[in-house]
Amino acid sequence: MKIGICGALAEELDFSLDYIGVDRGIEILINLGIKPIYAIGDFDSIINKDLLVQLEIERLPTKKDVTDTHAAIEYAISKGYDEIDVYGVTGGRLDHFFSAMCLLEKYQNVKIRIINKQNVINILDKYNNDIKNVDEDKVISYTDYVGTLMSSVTDIINVISYVLIAFVAISLIVSSIMIGVITYISVLERKKEIGILRAIGASKRNISQVFNAETFIIGLLAGVLGIVITLLLLIPGNALIHEIAGNTSVNAVLPIGGAFILIILSVILTMIGGLIPSKKAAQEDPVTALRSE
Repeated sequence: MKIGICGALAEELDFSLDYIGVDRGIEILINLGIKPIYAIGDFDSIINKDLLVQLEIERLPTKKDVTDTHAAIEYAISKGYDEIDVYGVTGGRLDHFFSAMCLLEKYQNVKIRIINKQNVINILDKYNNDIKNVDEDKVISYTDYVGTLMSSVTDIINVISYVLIAFVAISLIVSSIMIGVITYISVLERKKEIGILRAIGASKRNISQVFNAETFIIGLLAGVLGIVITLLLLIPGNALIHEIAGNTSVNAVLPIGGAFILIILSVILTMIGGLIPSKKAAQEDPVTALRSE
């Protein structure tokens, strides 16, 4: 059986594997949509400790005789895994680097691969920089196909993101204008109601507050409805992603904080669209308003 261990950021992750998260690697995996089957470490590098609540964890003491990666490998072996890919353990502290190298010697009966392409590239680049002034024929030429592909994919995704942002911005502007138009029409059709409210003692400010309250409610309901629809669409969306990807590690999610921000944004934009009509309603002459049909 094969498993992955993630200790830090690694661009070469195999999304088809199950993973053990090690300290900071836990947060990285979850941010990539991968839920670790086990989390191990002293967790001193994790920024969002709330992520640990949903995981099966083993908290190690800060002072110990083994590294977190070493403990993760021992756990994997105890569970019967005989192939282990270790990611992101060679690019940080020097003691961790040598410890990771020694693990290959210690567990020779287990197929352990320490995967870190960036370190290989850094070594090659340093060698090429040193040797090119001495003997250009000894310069090592290489092509990082994965890096080139990922860079192209990132550029394409960025362009698509910018286009979507432009469409969303246009949609927000049009929506705000439409809300303003609808509210203004409502003011024109409710002149008699405005006149009655003014006649029984309502101030201009009270009239404005009535229409502002209406736009607030519209924005709030629209935001909540949008979030509910999004959550419902995530169900078939994730099913489609799992079907295409062939595993359940990658998931589309709507963060709680993001949902609240979208609702607040909906309310703010709706109220901005209703400001001019509400001021128009407040300026209506009560006598003229009472005479309107």
